[in-house]
Amino acid sequence: MLSACDTQRGIKKGDSMMALPWGFFYAGAPTVIASLWKVDDTATQLLMTRFYENLLGSFPDARRAVGQEFNAGTAMPKNLALIEAKTWLRNLTYDERDVTLSAFESSNSDQQKEQDRSIGKTSATAPRGEGKGPYEHPYYWAAFILIGSPT
Repeated sequence: MLSACDTQRGIKKGDSMMALPWGFFYAGAPTVIASLWKVDDTATQLLMTRFYENLLGSFPDARRAVGQEFNAGTAMPKNLALIEAKTWLRNLTYDERDVTLSAFESSNSDQQKEQDRSIGKTSATAPRGEGKGPYEHPYYWAAFILIGSPT
C-alpha cells in the first residue's frame, strides 16, 4: 500500500513508463495499491482504515461489495476491500465523518498529537458543502488504484 501522494506517477523512458510500484513488483510483491494524484490526508486516513478493516475482516457488521455479502469478521479480497472502502467513503455523511474522526482523535495518544503538530500535520476536514457528504467527489476516493493480483 503506497498511500502517499502521486505514488503511481512515474517518468517516461522511451516507450515505457517507470513508477514506484514497479520496484515493488520487481521485489516480488503480487499487488500494489498506489495513488494517481495528490490526496487529501483526512480522506486517505478514513479510506485506509476502512480498507484494512475489510482486508483483515476486523469489522463488526456485515458489509457488501459488488453484490457480495461479507459477514462480520470475514476477510475480503484486496480488490473488493478497496471497492467497498471507496464506496463507503463516497457515501459517508457529514455526521458519520464527524463521529468516525472523533473516535480516531480519542484513540490518538497525546504523544502522537504532539508529533503531528511538530511536523505541521493538521487534521483538517472537508468543509460542509451543498452535497450529501464531504467526500462524494471522486477527488477524495478515486486516486487509489490496485495494480496486480486482485486477491
